[in-house]
This record gives sequence, C-alpha cells and structure tokens, in this order.
Amino acid sequence: METDIRIANGAVSEIKAKLKHRPGEIEIDASGLWILPGSSICTRTFATSDSPIENDHYGHKSCSAGGYTTVVAMANTDPPTDSALVMGRIRELIERYACVQVLLCVRNQRHGRQRTD
Repeated sequence: METDIRIANGAVSEIKAKLKHRPGEIEIDASGLWILPGSSICTRTFATSDSPIENDHYGHKSCSAGGYTTVVAMANTDPPTDSALVMGRIRELIERYACVQVLLCVRNQRHGRQRTD
C-alpha cells in the first residue's frame, strides 16, 4: 500500500494515502523505498582536537549520511569535556556544523567521581 508522508517544521505532521500537494511544498517520490525513523549513536564526533580524521566538520555529516538523527558526543576527548571553557567551544562547533541533534556528555577528567563545573 502506498502512503504519503507530510513533514512540517522538521517533523512528520501527517501520514495518509493520497495527500494533496500544497503550494511551496517539495515533493519527493520515494516509491519502492522504506521510510524509517532516525536513530542515535554515541561518538567522539565533536572532539576539540584538530584531527584531520575525526573532526567536527566531517564526523556529524557521516552520522547523518548513515541515517543517524541524534549524536551523543562522548566526553573522552583530548582535552576532556570537563569544564565550562571546553563545553563552550563544543557548543560553538555544534552551532556551526551540526546537521543532527547533539547531546553532550560531560565528566570530570574522565574519571566520573566528581561533578564538573
């Protein structure tokens, strides 16, 4: 059975057979394809280092291309995500590059024994 899906403001707003096209909408023919919800992944994508292999610009795009809609940015980076200064830098990177939802994980010097600021 073929069904139409309407997306508004980044979320599914209507699912029904033979939806009427509205002016200004973009129509994508996904006949024969599966439509699945996005999933989450834990990663170091938003590291603060300048590693050419694993960095902010390419990591989140890889997650998105793989169907992930949420990324949990782990705290095992160098420097560790354990201060307001490092968190501020990561937030800037997320605002600049993220094309997926990003959740941040924070630990005090990666030990998990004390709260961080």
